Amino acid sequence: MSISAPLTQELAGFIAGFRPDRLPAAVQAQNRLLVRDGAATLIAAANPNFSTGPRIAAFVRDLAGAPEAHVVGHGFCTDAASAALANGTMGYACDFEPHHPEAVLYPIAVMIPAALAAAEVAEASGAAFAAAVALGCEVEYRVAMALDPMGLYEFGFHPSAVCGAFGAAVTASFLLGLDADGTERALGHAACQASGLAAWQSDPTEHARPFQMGVAARNGVTAALLARRGFGGPRGIFDHGHTVFRAFTARPRPHLLTADLGTRWEGVTGLAIKPYSCVS
Repeated sequence: MSISAPLTQELAGFIAGFRPDRLPAAVQAQNRLLVRDGAATLIAAANPNFSTGPRIAAFVRDLAGAPEAHVVGHGFCTDAASAALANGTMGYACDFEPHHPEAVLYPIAVMIPAALAAAEVAEASGAAFAAAVALGCEVEYRVAMALDPMGLYEFGFHPSAVCGAFGAAVTASFLLGLDADGTERALGHAACQASGLAAWQSDPTEHARPFQMGVAARNGVTAALLARRGFGGPRGIFDHGHTVFRAFTARPRPHLLTADLGTRWEGVTGLAIKPYSCVS
């Protein structure tokens, strides 16, 4: 007997049934700006003068996965999950990436790498790629607000890393064409992998901080790829059992996960562009 999971099922159904032309014009315009800004940041991080990019690229090159997706700025392809890891790490390496002041998030650093990897696997259109980035940013924002970003920090978690895994899973699930059932399983797999401690603050090399965005991108892509293969996963991850609300916060606000879903896009419109490289 299935257990009712209204929040998870509503979210999964929305993602599976979404179409790029349903993004409001103002949201599309902001999203295009964010994609351009985030892509430029990712390209900048491939510069060999930044130690993070070459090191993470060399790591995934040595793994030698199937050539499914490009590692930006390094001239080679590897498996989609590893490409997401490398690109996600680079996406957060320069401190130029767009951020969400309210939710204390850096979702573009996760979503563009996840979308690049999944789009190459699925041979998706540019319109689908852009819509997937917007969907992922929106869901990451909603998860963060439902968990309470300050509550995550109080528990020692990095909100962008924990919530980014869900956004990346949504981005990849949409591009891979998962149905609602598959998307629900992907969200469950994202929850099983969601991680990221603020322990990176003690790393003087600054490698561990951006690595957490890479892990979020990789985990989200992995979650969707597993679901695509029919791999079983947790159901109702936002509704019952060992939910994310029990794990990550003392002040859960689950209703914020789906409130005005599809009509409000604050996960996109609330993102700010940095004029300078800085920690915000």
